[in-house]
Amino acid sequence: MEFDDVSTFLQIVNDGNIALAARNLFITQGTVSLRLKRLEEELGVMLLYRQKGIKKAELTSEGEQFLPIAKQWITLNQQALGIKDQQSFYELRISSNVSNNLYFLSYFFPYFSKMHPEIKLYLQTEHSYETHQLIQNQNIDLGFTNSLHNFSYVSSKPIWSEDMVIIVHEDDPFLKTRDLKDLNVNNEIHSTMPSFFQDWYHLHFPSEKPFVTIGDITLLDQYLLYPDTWALVSENVADSLCMKYHRLVKVPFRKDEPPKRTTYMLRYKTERPWIDKTADIFISELISFAKEYPALHIIEL
Repeated sequence: MEFDDVSTFLQIVNDGNIALAARNLFITQGTVSLRLKRLEEELGVMLLYRQKGIKKAELTSEGEQFLPIAKQWITLNQQALGIKDQQSFYELRISSNVSNNLYFLSYFFPYFSKMHPEIKLYLQTEHSYETHQLIQNQNIDLGFTNSLHNFSYVSSKPIWSEDMVIIVHEDDPFLKTRDLKDLNVNNEIHSTMPSFFQDWYHLHFPSEKPFVTIGDITLLDQYLLYPDTWALVSENVADSLCMKYHRLVKVPFRKDEPPKRTTYMLRYKTERPWIDKTADIFISELISFAKEYPALHIIEL
């Protein structure tokens, strides 16, 4: 038997008719009737008389016999589900950089908490180096960064990569040629980047000075409100910004593309069974969730 079917039957009996039961359950009368019919077919008996002109629900003799069973069944079902609530809670401490938190993880974290209420997340935002330190000192259990540092007890694995793209305003002349030489660097909102990416950047923009350089990507939104501004960002960030501001356009590279932006997962190098099991659940859900984002190219662990 389905919980919804049995509870709907009890609601009908309590309210006296299908219409009122539907209103109190916030569903349609058709759904109420369907649930009742499904329950009767499963039991092989008719539980309620349904005749024209009779507004009040009346129990059949079989319905009278089933009523106390249904009440007991609901109670036992709720008690069984309560076993999960009595289990110990598990903690998972996680740190990530601003961009991953803002443009992806902030959507995943609430989803995970809803799916796994037994796992309590403790979340913080840190730069890459600080995240490595926190893992090294076992102050956190998982870290997500876009650059790596050498720490003896920190292990790292790439989990996804993203193409870098350009976002410009829809009236920018660059859209006609898509030649990097036609980008006005004086209008660039430049984000600080890892050293390997800076090599590519200085090769294509050797001497120009950007409009502004930001170390915190949360500032990007406001600067992009100004006409003629543009930025070089990861594709997932671009998708989010273009959805938010419809005058922005994402432009992939046709040639001379920059290095991909890779996100790494950090863990403590030595096994910790009491933490690793919980972390593995989190990672499995994270990868499944990330596969729904076309801009994130999953790297098999």
